[in-house]
Amino acid sequence: MRQRGLEEVAGLLHADAALLHLACPEGYRLAAVYGLGEVPAAHRLHQLSGEEFDTLSAGLWFEWDLPEDYGGPAENNYHLLGARHAIAVGLRAGPELVGYASFLFRDRADRRPLMTALSALGAIWGLQHERLLESERRGGAEQALRESEGRFRLLARATNDAVWDWDLLRGEVWWGEGLQTQFGYRAEEVGPGAGWWLEQIHPDDRARVAASLDRALEQGAEWSGEYRFRRADGGYAHVLDRGHVVRDAGGRAVRMVGGITDLTARKESEDRLRLRLAELEAVNRVSGALRTTRTSDEMLSVLLEETLRAVGAERGAICLYQPRSGELVPACARGWSGVPDLRVRPGEGITGRVFATGEPYFSDDLAADPHRHPGMAGRLPPGCAGGAVPVRAGAEPVGVLSVLAGPGRRLAPEQARLLSALADMAGAALHRQQLHEAAVRRVERLQALRAVDRAITSGPDLEFALGVLLQEALGQLGAEAAGVLLFDPAALALAPAAGRGFRGGAYPASRVRLGEGLAGRAALERRAVLEEDLRAAAFVRRELLGEGFTGYAAAPLVAKGELKGVLELFLRGPLPAEPEWAEFLETLAGQAAIAVDNFRLFERLQRANGELELAYDATIEGWSRALDLRDEETEGHSLRVTEMAVELARAVGMGEEELVHVRRGALLHDVGKLGVPDAVLLKPGPLSEEEWAVMKKHPVHAHEWLSAIPYLRPALDIPYCHHERWDGTGYPRGLGGEEIPLAARVFAVVDVYDALTSDRPYRPAWPREKALEHVRAQAGRHFDPAVVEAFLRLMGQKGAGSAPA
Repeated sequence: MRQRGLEEVAGLLHADAALLHLACPEGYRLAAVYGLGEVPAAHRLHQLSGEEFDTLSAGLWFEWDLPEDYGGPAENNYHLLGARHAIAVGLRAGPELVGYASFLFRDRADRRPLMTALSALGAIWGLQHERLLESERRGGAEQALRESEGRFRLLARATNDAVWDWDLLRGEVWWGEGLQTQFGYRAEEVGPGAGWWLEQIHPDDRARVAASLDRALEQGAEWSGEYRFRRADGGYAHVLDRGHVVRDAGGRAVRMVGGITDLTARKESEDRLRLRLAELEAVNRVSGALRTTRTSDEMLSVLLEETLRAVGAERGAICLYQPRSGELVPACARGWSGVPDLRVRPGEGITGRVFATGEPYFSDDLAADPHRHPGMAGRLPPGCAGGAVPVRAGAEPVGVLSVLAGPGRRLAPEQARLLSALADMAGAALHRQQLHEAAVRRVERLQALRAVDRAITSGPDLEFALGVLLQEALGQLGAEAAGVLLFDPAALALAPAAGRGFRGGAYPASRVRLGEGLAGRAALERRAVLEEDLRAAAFVRRELLGEGFTGYAAAPLVAKGELKGVLELFLRGPLPAEPEWAEFLETLAGQAAIAVDNFRLFERLQRANGELELAYDATIEGWSRALDLRDEETEGHSLRVTEMAVELARAVGMGEEELVHVRRGALLHDVGKLGVPDAVLLKPGPLSEEEWAVMKKHPVHAHEWLSAIPYLRPALDIPYCHHERWDGTGYPRGLGGEEIPLAARVFAVVDVYDALTSDRPYRPAWPREKALEHVRAQAGRHFDPAVVEAFLRLMGQKGAGSAPA
């Protein structure tokens, strides 16, 4: 079309050649040629000067006599194309210069009359050119639109989304096949307009979605929104809807296209992830809170608070099983009036059922539930959901965790799972806490036993020893009051000896006959008596009931098979359920029996002290026999080693005055074992490290006791030092060599020899020669070499037949 127009105009002007340049981003590009063959490259793209642009844009023309009049670049001079005369006219579309035409002539002539017509022709030609461009643009757009429509339809069939096309001018919506495949709607079920779509949006989301869509249609180009869309089956899907607004040249929205993506699976996955995250946060919060607790009670309180918060419940309780009573007892409760007083047995009510079966139980209406405990009648509001889950320590059920939601609320499945998870955490935490508390109690009770042992072995003060024992009983066993009754064999009655914790500070002075009341029964049957409620028991000292005591425990004091008395505890509440409590009570009773027995034994020693002035040796021998009687394994040992020690002391050159003290020291060498508990002294097997520590104190006990007796002080070398060794590894002071008194060095040899040649339950007596060889081998280590040499010489003189065995 451009070429034909150029040829027609050139023919009217009788031009020999012509060139048409049209505007482009780079300048003016050659668009058509007339009357020329190959056009040089310099003429294919022109740049107009400012003067040329202004002249041609104003509807004027340029005229050149060539080559001299042309003022542009030399390579653009039309003279090079064989022209002697040239005229250029602009092509205008309104005020815009859209191009220009150059007409070339081989001769010069006056062509000014043609210029006015040529200028008007340029304006008409420019408008025609614009119409041509617009037609080309429109044709291309229509073709692109047709291609886009085709691609849109193919995309709607290929995607899983519900693609839609909304003609805003006609109010019609076209839906792709995804509406049926994703949401189940057949074509005949779908309304023609957008109103049908809005009706399928969840009522809670509809207004929000409509408002956002209106805003996009008014001023936006893109729109998106998440909402719940009703499926054909009536259920709702979580969807993401996105659309693009198409506007006309005036900016009016005429069309909108988009698609609905089903997010239900992703939403459910996100919800599960969110719930799981909430569970983990709750578990982490509970775990962090539990790390700050110090006791089981504090731990249970924190755990219940955090559990109620995590599952959104208003009330809850943790019940723990008490083996002694066979009941589940609330250990911690929140929001349930009266629940702390309700005790249930396994199988009773929902709590007992969960404990007995080990299975969680949930109900939408606890007040009307058939498994509800009768004791909860009237305490539960109607319509409240709740549940209970077992609390386990390992595989063993130890309690039940119960929660109650508010009226009209339900526990979701994920909340039920979280409740079970927290109950498992509670069981593990409770088990760890109980183990920790049990370990702490054991340590504290061991320390208490050591304190009692020190009090017993510190001296013959029974009142002091019993006072320490009762104080430890109150602290370690949680009793409000405690007392010791001593047995009077002559009267067959128990008489108060010491008490702590009673109002007014006085322990009731009334005596209890053997077999009478709880204390008399414990003494007669020689077993512990535990009573949960003194008010309903056969308790004869009724005056004590005025102090508000309910729990009571009594344990007999028995030493060496003899009844010494009764240790009794009083509590203003229930007795603790753990077995260790009763065991420690009996342990303290054993310590009290030792204290009483030792005191009475020491009393006998004190009575004998007055007779020492008349018969030192006879009395000391009596003590020695008494000590042997306590330990059957060493019966007769003291007398044998005494005789041997005197002979050996004489052999090493000790004088007769010294021999007197050697004899007394040998007879009393193990007197310190009076301070060693029977459980250690008479233990049939090997002693533990702690027990050895107790056993090794007996030389110190001997020194502490006997040093108070003036006439026995010179004899203390043997009781105090006979376990020292020549190489310094003995006890109690680790003396070595000649630091050890000679009497103790002499006695150490005969003491070991006698022990080796005597029968023991764990071995038979050694032959004489084997024992002598052992003594010889220990010279310089255990024994003084000079003393060993004297001993071997003495034994050689005595001969095998007369040697002690």
